[in-house]
Amino acid sequence: MEARDEKDRRNIAILRIEQYYPLRDEAIAKALEMYPAETPVRWVQEDPENMGAWPYWKNRYCARLVDRYPFSVVARTASASPATGSNTAHYSEQEELIARAFKM
Repeated sequence: MEARDEKDRRNIAILRIEQYYPLRDEAIAKALEMYPAETPVRWVQEDPENMGAWPYWKNRYCARLVDRYPFSVVARTASASPATGSNTAHYSEQEELIARAFKM
């Protein structure tokens, strides 16, 4: 949200999911109902693509969230390790993730 404010990007909504199970499609659909069909939705996570919550969401919804929105991920490249082990690399990747998340 800090990056959204800094970039003055009020055309981007951020929805935070606190609970994945039980996950009700109706709740997600209701949270997104104000947005027209075909509005792109991105799952953004700091973890590598093969870790964190993304594999669950990808398996559940594939390329379309609640059959209404194109659905994709913004995450670090798939990896055997959850972190690079380098602060410099971590911050560089973090900046790149934020840039990709806001790219239209």
